[in-house]
Amino acid sequence: MAYTVAILGTGLIGASLGLALGTADPESAPLGRCKVIGYDGSSQQLRVARVRVAIDAEAKTAAEAVKEADIVVLATPVQTLPALMREIAPHLRYKALVTDVCSTKASVLQWARELLPTTVSFVGGHPMAGREKNGAEAAELDLFKGAVYCLCPALNATAEATDLATAFVETIGAKPYYIDPEEHDIYVAGISHLPFLLATAQTEVVTRS
Repeated sequence: MAYTVAILGTGLIGASLGLALGTADPESAPLGRCKVIGYDGSSQQLRVARVRVAIDAEAKTAAEAVKEADIVVLATPVQTLPALMREIAPHLRYKALVTDVCSTKASVLQWARELLPTTVSFVGGHPMAGREKNGAEAAELDLFKGAVYCLCPALNATAEATDLATAFVETIGAKPYYIDPEEHDIYVAGISHLPFLLATAQTEVVTRS
């Protein structure tokens, strides 16, 4: 079976996902052959993603991108997700898998529960990978290779959807790790946000010394 994947947001993460999906061996990859449709509010980012062959086709709107998609990846900044979910909700395919790539999960799952139709399954996602550069031009084929990819299924997510999310993660070369959303947020705060705050405080102390 060939899957259609819509990637909404073709920056570093979104374009890297497209590259990984597009170059995966269709004979051995868990998802098999994929068609990747891209959408981005920035026509320049979308153009770069297409030039780099991170996507197979461009969509003019988010609604257009998702209408035939089996898997929808929300790869935009976390603050944009509520509006994006409202926009695509009426256009999602029956039993589609919707996922995201944001570093916070509890609030994203709450938005999904409130804004997405019950006819789809939401599985929150967070690839533990990135670069110091942003944008489609910085996308890397092997960005997710060997990386832990956190997955947080909504309570109404079907078994088929969680299996599909696992196949998606394995196809891009990452390692699926299912985790409670609140637990995820606590760990990420400790790993990422706390060191940043400590570094900021240390800089302040040294500056005043």
